[in-house]
Amino acid sequence: MRLIRAEEEVWVNIYEFDRPKASSSHGYRVLTFGGYDEKWLEFIAESRRGNMPWLGYDMIEGGVANDRVIDAVEDYLNGIIDTEQALGQLAYTKPNHQVCILSQEMADECLTYKDSLEAIVRKEVKR
Repeated sequence: MRLIRAEEEVWVNIYEFDRPKASSSHGYRVLTFGGYDEKWLEFIAESRRGNMPWLGYDMIEGGVANDRVIDAVEDYLNGIIDTEQALGQLAYTKPNHQVCILSQEMADECLTYKDSLEAIVRKEVKR
């Protein structure tokens, strides 16, 4: 196991997210992906191509392009499979949900700091 950053102390900040305030009805531009669908695939593909499809949004939420789905995304990007085949591979994978807040205004207005907790750091033991 390789540690990217070995720190003696690690802290986790806890925030409360005001979802109703973070909605488009309050003037925010929000993009929500309900699953691994064609819209999500194209968003990820555009991001991986170096474009910035997130510009103009205050928040984006939906599935993570993680190691469970990256092979299908990479094959799609490389032209090995088409959209239908990629979606077929993604169809049975439950998305890991993430929320990405892109604007400082939304962060300031919709996040409230609640607490900080020290995390337990496991040290690698060499045998």
